Amino acid sequence: MELMAKYQALIREILALKKKKHAIILAHNYQRPEIYEAADYVGDSLGLCKAAMKSKSKRIIFCGINIF
Repeated sequence: MELMAKYQALIREILALKKKKHAIILAHNYQRPEIYEAADYVGDSLGLCKAAMKSKSKRIIFCGINIF
């Protein structure tokens, strides 16, 4: 819970920018939990692709995974 409290101000700022820029955030389910808080959709690669295709947003922010 401490970790989430630490990021609440940043998450609020991200949500405000997301709204202002008409964007959605797609996050892979291997992302960190604090990323999930700002994401519109969390899922696997196929689910993220489907969500992107259905989106009417001007911008898509994709939070993928790093395999290295």
